[in-house]
Amino acid sequence: MNMVETRNENRGSEGGLPCDIEGEAALLGSCLVKSEVLPTLAGITQLSFYSRPHALIYEAVVDCYAKSGAIDVVGVSTWLRERSLLDDAGGVGYVTEIITSTPVFSARRIAQIVESVTGKQRLREVIKQCDGIIAECKRGRDESLTTVRESMLPVLLGSVAAERGGAGKEPVLAFECANSTYEQLLAGDGPTGISTGI
Repeated sequence: MNMVETRNENRGSEGGLPCDIEGEAALLGSCLVKSEVLPTLAGITQLSFYSRPHALIYEAVVDCYAKSGAIDVVGVSTWLRERSLLDDAGGVGYVTEIITSTPVFSARRIAQIVESVTGKQRLREVIKQCDGIIAECKRGRDESLTTVRESMLPVLLGSVAAERGGAGKEPVLAFECANSTYEQLLAGDGPTGISTGI
């Protein structure tokens, strides 16, 4: 399996899902070329990878780094082989190809690639949530709107948190306060206080 085959294999169904296959490979290659890159990949998890081979290689990379602090083709390939995952990850040849096709990136460029890969992951999560919402709405049940609100809120707040570099607690508190007040009003126990007459 080569980079082109992996790219085509992971396009998804017609229309495809948002992904950055080249970016995923570049992040893996950077880790394999220079182990100290791995701890700098803030926000990257196994779920960040759309390509299954890339997700498997990343799992191997993380485990090898945790155990020895070193990442290389031999260690990653051995880790995958011991778990009967090497073929699923594209074989030794693909792991090697990732390294040979990855240039040395600056820290700034790696951060840009991380942003691209995690951004595509968030878009896939939104699509998944929307697919679930559409299915729920097609059932025509009265509680569908509640499901829409509960399904979309975590996605939207996650997006806000990502834009703020992880500091996304303020909107959660505001929403919880507004939602609590709204539920009290619906139940007939409105908030206490002096009426403004408006």
